[in-house]
Amino acid sequence: MIELAILTTFTKPHQTLLERSSENYRIAFLTGRTRQRLEDLLVESQLQAEELQAQEEELRAANEELQAQANNMKALRIRGLSDGSGMMENFKRLISTAGF
Repeated sequence: MIELAILTTFTKPHQTLLERSSENYRIAFLTGRTRQRLEDLLVESQLQAEELQAQEEELRAANEELQAQANNMKALRIRGLSDGSGMMENFKRLISTAGF
């Protein structure tokens, strides 16, 4: 809210000037408020992008670990089939290589 004072009688030209000026002030205020909202949204979206990138890296690492475990399981299974050892021995080796 803006308060104006005048030392003389308020005339029709004063009223016209005030009406025209008030619209310009309102537009300037709304523009500033909109600009601030856009800036806030930009910061928020940048933070979300950083979080997504961190999550992507975590998922990539987890996927690589799962792939390595799958390769170990496959190697143990193939080794177990080729050398004739029992399933229990393969299972024990798998558990020890997976870190359980």
